[in-house]
Amino acid sequence: MQARELVVELRPRGDVGWDIRFLDARDRVLRERLGEREPLARLGLRPRLLQQAIVVEQEFSGRPGIELGHWLCRWLFGDADEQRALLVALDGPSVARWSPNVRSATFNLELRTSDPELLGQPWHLLSWEGERLLASGWSIRVAPPHTPPTRGELPWPPRVLALAPALAEGASDDVEAAAHLDVLRGALCRAGVPRASFVQVASVEELRAALQKNVSWDIFYYFGHGQVEGGVAGLQLADDWGSPEFFPMHDLAELLRKRPPRIVYLNTCSAGAGGWHGAGNLLCAPGNIVLTHLCPVRVGAAQGRAERFFHRLAHDGDDPVQSFLPRHNELASGGFAWMCGAIHSSARSWRLARPSAAVCGEPDARWALRLDRRPQRMMVLDRVNYNLMRPATPRRGAAFVAAAGPDNHLHDLGEQLFTFLRDDEQMRRHLLRLDVTVPPDDARSQEPWDEHMRAALGAGPSATLADAMTGFLRSRGVEDGHAVVWLDFGGWPRATSGRPIVRTTGWLRRCRHWTERHFSALPRLRVAYFIGLEVASGLRGKIQRALRSPKIREELNSSAFAYDVLVEPGAIEYDDIREFLRLNQALNLTDEDQRALAEAIHKTATREREGTGYRASVELLLRGREHGWEQLLRELGGADEDEDFYDV
Repeated sequence: MQARELVVELRPRGDVGWDIRFLDARDRVLRERLGEREPLARLGLRPRLLQQAIVVEQEFSGRPGIELGHWLCRWLFGDADEQRALLVALDGPSVARWSPNVRSATFNLELRTSDPELLGQPWHLLSWEGERLLASGWSIRVAPPHTPPTRGELPWPPRVLALAPALAEGASDDVEAAAHLDVLRGALCRAGVPRASFVQVASVEELRAALQKNVSWDIFYYFGHGQVEGGVAGLQLADDWGSPEFFPMHDLAELLRKRPPRIVYLNTCSAGAGGWHGAGNLLCAPGNIVLTHLCPVRVGAAQGRAERFFHRLAHDGDDPVQSFLPRHNELASGGFAWMCGAIHSSARSWRLARPSAAVCGEPDARWALRLDRRPQRMMVLDRVNYNLMRPATPRRGAAFVAAAGPDNHLHDLGEQLFTFLRDDEQMRRHLLRLDVTVPPDDARSQEPWDEHMRAALGAGPSATLADAMTGFLRSRGVEDGHAVVWLDFGGWPRATSGRPIVRTTGWLRRCRHWTERHFSALPRLRVAYFIGLEVASGLRGKIQRALRSPKIREELNSSAFAYDVLVEPGAIEYDDIREFLRLNQALNLTDEDQRALAEAIHKTATREREGTGYRASVELLLRGREHGWEQLLRELGGADEDEDFYDV
């Protein structure tokens, strides 16, 4: 279901509360109501958000968080009757026949306010009838009341200014900022952002110097401590001597005022608190977006959220709002980090001005993952071509199961196989890929799997899977339904017991069910499913024998659906690496350099890692592209001159 724009204006009405006006995308007034001050004060969400992270987590995660979100939703939209009246005003009286409420709709919600009490409310918490609105496909952002909505644009490659304070020598890096920024820099480099476009500073003076240069920074990222003092939000920076220094948000706003970055991401505790003195109110400018937290957040959660944000923005091509919002599996996994985020943006839509990989002068973003995997690729290509693409075939769906050890990048194998299929000129015109998360528990019933499928397809909980798939295809420009959709379930965590057999056969039953019961309504659609199982060595043979047994094949295969177990990925060989380097002529390596580099990578990968050496080989190739091949050879020590068994 496509999300629609819904604007809510909130204006103070003395001591009584706030006038709430609902508008459509053209600013046409739909309804008005009063949001009373006393019920919102009774909820007391703002002061509760400023407690310690562990206390906030206990009060806002799980069922308590859904209840708080319910009452906040009721305060904003009213009861079920008022919600129905709003949707009737938006869509006409015909919708009243099925008694809708806000959970049955999907909106990009824009809250226009400058009221300090409302700026600090956890709007991402909104829930109704036991379900968070974010899980129904909503996006929720706060906008300045007097700034007309604009369209934001992020140029490519973006220039990133990252601030991570460095205290005096000997002070502990208790947030592990150095390692975190290395991860972000590497992720952006792999997506085609030059290393020179990522600049890191560590003090107030270095920040001022970087901002005074004749440079327009597209992304400003802060990672470190933050706090609220006297109702004013601020960052904990380092002064000239490396001592902690409270840096009020007003001062940061003054530094960024002349050339506001298009994206300001303050990954710290409570930077969005403080009302008028918080990041959202002070830093939000026309055409930009401010992302931050309303409450204390744990280091690991903050790091993980930022890494997912930059990956989705640079690699997946999501806009900044969607990159910051949690995906369905994050909502389902509990915790509260997803909820404490705040989005302030005057831009109603975003455009990422990203050219093709060829224009960037880079291979595609996951370039090193083209290494090897030939047996698996050829098997998938054969099955998809023969079983799904032939006009006369009754086969509508095919599932592929891969089982291997922890050294094989199984979570990326589905993307590798899809990339190989896309290289086929006949197939690429009809091929689409979609990531689907696996429910966090065993999910023996059908319902959690259906929910995750709807979420991946961008549909609300009331949509049928057939309608959800139709909407997904149309959003990709496929009007006639003629497509092969690669549904990538990624990799399951490492398994050390017999449970993977039960889980895998359960997943295959669901794939068959979806194919036969739901997707059969789209006669030109073909669906390929992939799952990777990271399995302990003693179980892999057992799983493969079970899945290849006539009994299970007879039970799960049909004329419309069939599954295959892929050949287990083997150990990486010197010849695999040498051939990979030879085929990538853009690397500008001589034959001698190719030989030396392949030898050094193979030796290092197989010596330092147990297993196949595949993961280490990929990481070394990515490091070489980021830092330079000569630097990589120096780090690895080159090839031993007294050994010649690698020579061709």
